[in-house]
Amino acid sequence: NPQVIPNPNSGYFKVQLPDVYNGAVSYSLCHSAGSLAKTGTTQVSSGYGDFDFSGRQFPPGLYYLTIRKPGFGMKTNLKVIIK
Repeated sequence: NPQVIPNPNSGYFKVQLPDVYNGAVSYSLCHSAGSLAKTGTTQVSSGYGDFDFSGRQFPPGLYYLTIRKPGFGMKTNLKVIIK
């Protein structure tokens, strides 16, 4: 099952994903209030993707991370707690 490691975190975390997500993925991170905090792309290798938002000034709170595999119609949604 996809999961955020660690969760809660300070803005740096890994996401464990099924191997079918290996390669380029797109993501969006939204605050629970609805504002879009960040979008981008990253590489997933051996079932893990690195996400580093620690250099950004995101207020602590609950966020929703959506990860999509372009061209495959796959999507997963995860809760992320930034403290």
